[in-house]
Amino acid sequence: MKPSSEELTKILKERIGNLFEVVSVDNCNFKVDGKPGHPFTIGPQHIAAANAGYNTGILDERVMEEVGCAFKGCNKPLSDHTNDTGLFVKLTRHSTNTEANENLAPVKDLLVKHNIGIAIIETPEKYRIDADTEVTSE
Repeated sequence: MKPSSEELTKILKERIGNLFEVVSVDNCNFKVDGKPGHPFTIGPQHIAAANAGYNTGILDERVMEEVGCAFKGCNKPLSDHTNDTGLFVKLTRHSTNTEANENLAPVKDLLVKHNIGIAIIETPEKYRIDADTEVTSE
């Protein structure tokens, strides 16, 4: 089973090199039927269904499949909603490509195992990863 976003964030903070500041591990790039969309939304109809015919919890997958998404105008089942998972990081200084790869090496297997991409968040300092022959000196 995939660890929660909070658990993954904690693990990655402990393992990643000091070139990166881990901000979070979050869901992103939400899609419905493969097109840009929204997260699956739970509404009052899910609560009613869970209490009525299903006699189960609100988050029961059967309820979310059969009742559909509560997002206005959607009504698609849970299985039509997908997303990516991203590791959101900030650079702590300018770096070379080689150094960046060395700092990511300790977390590579975990990222691959859980299909997690990486997004580098812009900082006010505008730190960059440059080619190995040129490091920004600012």
